[in-house]
Amino acid sequence: MARKGRDFELAYEWLYDLNENYTVTSPAYVYDKAAEVMREVDVLVEYVDDRGYNRKIAIECRDRKQSENVMWIDQLVQKREDLELDYIIATTTQTFSEAAIRKAKYHGIIIERAELANSKTIEDAAQNFNLDIFFFKFELLSCNFLLKNNQKLKFSEYLNRLNFLQRAKLINEFNTSLYFGFEPNNLLKECEIETKDFFSRDDNSITIRADSFLTEFPLLEFMEDVALFDWEIRVIPIKITLPLSDSISVFDAESNSNKDYRAIYGNNEDYLRLGYLNGKLFTEIKFKHREYLRFASMNLELNTIIPEETDTSAIDDINCYIADNLLGKFDFSKIL
Repeated sequence: MARKGRDFELAYEWLYDLNENYTVTSPAYVYDKAAEVMREVDVLVEYVDDRGYNRKIAIECRDRKQSENVMWIDQLVQKREDLELDYIIATTTQTFSEAAIRKAKYHGIIIERAELANSKTIEDAAQNFNLDIFFFKFELLSCNFLLKNNQKLKFSEYLNRLNFLQRAKLINEFNTSLYFGFEPNNLLKECEIETKDFFSRDDNSITIRADSFLTEFPLLEFMEDVALFDWEIRVIPIKITLPLSDSISVFDAESNSNKDYRAIYGNNEDYLRLGYLNGKLFTEIKFKHREYLRFASMNLELNTIIPEETDTSAIDDINCYIADNLLGKFDFSKIL
């Protein structure tokens, strides 16, 4: 049976694993030169500094009901010396007494307060922290080709007149020139629909009709017999919500200001891992392929405050990743 507070220690290990420059072990055992035995530390972070020296940071974690007093700081000062550590961090889910804060500052002990949110601790209110991803699905409801001899053919009928290569080219042209002519947010503007209203319910779709070629849809070389075509497209809004599943927020215990943060939104198939460590934002993202969905936008609610001066370009990269990897295409099932 895992000892009490082990989840807290693992959360700190999980946080520092963000940085590839760190080697993180929990629990870890370090030689005590005074006692001449190996001593346990909750989390050990090892790295090589700018001058090539090996550095060791020990993190001692306490998940208790009471405020931490000066006695714990005394113990950690001695432990840092005997284990020859470069730094030692004292962290708690509670607070430190004023005397403990002064003692830690005097001896260079780093003190932190942390908040955990995971499947065991998240309450209903925490479900407000999530990642919402908004998609469009384009269904071709009908498509007809008017030939120069005034004959009108349905999409499937016209396709049957073509060879295999020509069919592939035509469908590819629909999925590129025509498909990407519909920029999702511009489409809503043209239809005078507010984005938030459009995604408020699953059946809030719109239908678009046209009866001529678009300028960005050029005729293919084998379509010399086509005069124009008409089409009808259904645009369906889809929202995928990935709730916060696990997080740790770390604060400077003296100033109560944000220091580090890491969270996972989602599950094994779809997830965003986001972290703020040593003043830098990290992101890792994975989404399963959804063949007919076109990315529109996203909304991310965090359960912590990232300092204003932080470079947030990593969050912008999430938009780019989804847009580049979930390009989508037309659903032809109703016209083939």
